[in-house]
Amino acid sequence: MNPGGDTSPELWSAVWRLADAWSQTPVVEEIGATLPRNRPLDERGDKASGITALMQHLDVCAGMVMKPLMYASRIPALLDQPFITGFGMPAVDQDKLDEWLSLARKMERAHQVTLGWLRSSLAGSSLPACTSRRRRLQCRGSSARTRRVLQNLTGLPCK
Repeated sequence: MNPGGDTSPELWSAVWRLADAWSQTPVVEEIGATLPRNRPLDERGDKASGITALMQHLDVCAGMVMKPLMYASRIPALLDQPFITGFGMPAVDQDKLDEWLSLARKMERAHQVTLGWLRSSLAGSSLPACTSRRRRLQCRGSSARTRRVLQNLTGLPCK
């Protein structure tokens, strides 16, 4: 994939490797396993239950704001809206929902940290970039901290 030919194939290869690494983290796998699109056909629609049924309901009622990397910040707000909860919202065990939202918070935070690290590492970024030798050394230290944060949030081993 190279939209418009304005970026290199090497860049897109790196993006795909990052996506593969994210996809293999326990938190992403657990969140992904509950999404209706990843469930067997006989566990969708009227046969869906628990978190899967809730996600299906929220997608129907508020699909425009349902973004997987923002579930933790959006779902609690949506559940406070009477127009969402009043129209056939499925019952979900509150403990299971709280546990699931905790995973979603980890995934959302890891996404924010990853984007922040990427932005700050690009030359010409409005955030500090690693242009001088001294700055690169400082960035190396901060990227190690970033790797530790990502490891704690996602369970992905640091290298």
